[in-house]
Amino acid sequence: MKHPNGYGTVKKLSGKRRRPYAAYITTGYEMGAKRKNIAFLKDMISPELYAQVEAECNAYYEKNRSAKQVQKCIGYYEKRADALVALADYNKSPYDLDKRTITFQQVYEILKEEKLEKMKPAAKSAYISAYKKCGNLYNMRMNEIVTTHMQNVVNEYADKSKSTQNNLLKLFHAVYKIADKNNFVDKDYSKFVEITSEKESKVKTPFSREEVRLVWDNIEWIQKSERKHALTGVPLMDSVLVMLYTGMRIGELLDLKAEDVHLEERWIDLRGTKTAAARRVVPIHKKLMPILERRIVLNSTGHIFKSNKGKQIEYHSYLTSFFDPMCEELGMKHTPHECRHSFATYAAASKLNPVYLKKIIGHSAQDLTQDTYTHALIEDLIAEIDKYTI
Repeated sequence: MKHPNGYGTVKKLSGKRRRPYAAYITTGYEMGAKRKNIAFLKDMISPELYAQVEAECNAYYEKNRSAKQVQKCIGYYEKRADALVALADYNKSPYDLDKRTITFQQVYEILKEEKLEKMKPAAKSAYISAYKKCGNLYNMRMNEIVTTHMQNVVNEYADKSKSTQNNLLKLFHAVYKIADKNNFVDKDYSKFVEITSEKESKVKTPFSREEVRLVWDNIEWIQKSERKHALTGVPLMDSVLVMLYTGMRIGELLDLKAEDVHLEERWIDLRGTKTAAARRVVPIHKKLMPILERRIVLNSTGHIFKSNKGKQIEYHSYLTSFFDPMCEELGMKHTPHECRHSFATYAAASKLNPVYLKKIIGHSAQDLTQDTYTHALIEDLIAEIDKYTI
């Protein structure tokens, strides 16, 4: 069946190709009459007569010139039927061709500028790490990526933890959200990608009381290394104790600023953290008072835990350049998150009020109105934290 004028066409390209069928749409018309060369008449007739014939020919071609279609390829396909469907979809709902050529990498750059740069270091690091695993998608057009492409990336890390694959899914969802908002795609294929990790989740092990005492006994320990990195010679053992006695997340700890610590009133204001429920007041345990006092003296403005260059510490740097070497030095095997797990474990053992404990940790507590901290409530939280023993 013949297509209507301006509809476009499907062409089979020459040579051996994986996708030999190309769908072309008409983007305009270019006027160009089919002129015949009459130069051979110059030697056969007089110059005056040739000029007259040439003028009449030009007038004829100007009046009867034909229009030639200007076409642009919108995609390449394995089967002719697929190319025809693409052509029909385009004519049903024409789109901006320049937008449809945008790649996965280009959308990620938009995501990085609009969202990632505003994230906390730990969350930002998760997206960056996930993106580095997506090399096969970088140069693919967004309108050519389907579920299989993303699922293959996820499947490559089936031997890793579920959190690794989950970070990939978060990245895909974020990329497609931007692509959909800007009309780069017609369908969100990321919602069909599944986690396939076969690795069991790591069992969280709280610090033993002996290990906590070991941290206290080595409060002055610092990482000494021939390799010059941001945490060489930086005292950070007190950061472990702060997490063990407050239940802070590692991201919250590294984002903590001097103005967030209210020493006289004995509470810390955690703002803009992981979830809405995590925006909270954390009471300061009496054992932490001298530690935080010293920190505030050293860093009266900005972040209280800084690198040797005076900058905020990145999560990856904290983990690889301090926490892991510290555990190895003291003969322990833990993650920063297990400090928070330890706090919850020993708080329950210390019989803290469950409702207040949820408030301190940052889990939702229906008995208390979120983000509402009266002076009386803060005093109650301080009274509860003083019951905490580890």
